[in-house]
Amino acid sequence: MKALAIDSAVTCISLAACNQQKKSSITLDIGMRQSEKIIPAIEYVLEQVELDASQLDFIALSGGPGSFTGLRLGFAAAKGLQLSTGCPVYSIPTLKAQAEPFSSWPGIVISVIDAKKDRFYIQIFSQGKEVTGALDIGVEDSAKDFDAAYYLKGQVLESKSPVKNVKEAKKAYKHVIDSYPQSPFWERSQNRFTYLNRFYFDIR
Repeated sequence: MKALAIDSAVTCISLAACNQQKKSSITLDIGMRQSEKIIPAIEYVLEQVELDASQLDFIALSGGPGSFTGLRLGFAAAKGLQLSTGCPVYSIPTLKAQAEPFSSWPGIVISVIDAKKDRFYIQIFSQGKEVTGALDIGVEDSAKDFDAAYYLKGQVLESKSPVKNVKEAKKAYKHVIDSYPQSPFWERSQNRFTYLNRFYFDIR
C-alpha cells in the first residue's frame, strides 16, 4: 500500500505516508501558518518513506466536522495532488476516524472536537457502531447526552437474558424520555418504548 493521509480538521495538522512497510508522520501546531507548511509537510513525509506523489495508490483525508479553514486547506492540497497524479481521494468522517482505535473497547466511546465558543462536535459510539450521528452541541447538552448514553449502555446493552433485556430496556427508554427531552436519544427512546409496550405488554 502506498498512501498519504491528511488531517487538517483541528488547529494542529497531521500528515502520514505509507510505502509498504515504511511509515512516516508529522504533526504541526503552527496556528495560522498551516497554509505555508502543508505542502512542505506532505513532501517531507513522502520523502521519508522514499515515495513520489505519482506513485500513490490513494489519498485519505479528514472530511469534517472541524475547522472550516483547516478542512478547506486539506481538501485543496488533496485535490491538487489528485489533479496532478490521478490518484483517488477518500474523505473520512473526522469523529469516526478518532473513535476507530477504540472500536473493540466494550464501553461507550465519545469522540469530541472543540468547535469553539463553548460548543463541541461530538459523536457517540459503542463497540465500533454509531450510537448518534455527528452533533454540534453546547456544554449543557453534551453533559445530558453523555448521561443518556451511559444510562442506555448500562441498562440496555449489557442486559443478559431476553426477558431481562425487555424489562430493563423499557425502564431505560422511559428514563431517557422523562429526564433527557433535549437529547438526540429522546426520539429513539420514545419509538423503542412504544414498540416494546405494544409487543411485550405482558412482561412486567
